[in-house]
Amino acid sequence: MTMRTQDMSMVEAMSPMMMTEAAETISQIDATWVLVGKVLAVLTVIVGLWKAVEYLWSKTPTAKIEVRLETAEKRLEAGDKRFDELDKRIQSIEEQVNQTQKQITEVNEGVKMLGKAEVSLFNHLINGNGVEAMKQEVKDLTDYFIER
Repeated sequence: MTMRTQDMSMVEAMSPMMMTEAAETISQIDATWVLVGKVLAVLTVIVGLWKAVEYLWSKTPTAKIEVRLETAEKRLEAGDKRFDELDKRIQSIEEQVNQTQKQITEVNEGVKMLGKAEVSLFNHLINGNGVEAMKQEVKDLTDYFIER
């Protein structure tokens, strides 16, 4: 006996009551699939309507303003970051300027001391006096330029 013949013999062996139950089960399964299909169709329509509403909303002036506002906010954040970077650079430059100013002040003090020493030297060369003043200038110059 082939498989097909066995299936046929089983069907013939079924009672009419079993046949009715099988038919009802099949019709319930069919009804379930029809329901699933309807639910999927309704969900598809809902998603389609939602996308249509989103599209129409994107074309309204309010939506366009919202997009421009978001763009402006992003640019503002980028600008804030740039200002922060510039503030850091300015602070660094100010520190360098302060350091340079301090160095210039020290150089100016040294030039003044050299000027005083030259005046003492010229004074000594002109009148031969001021040896004690020259000794003091040598001590001051040594302290300032060498021992500092």
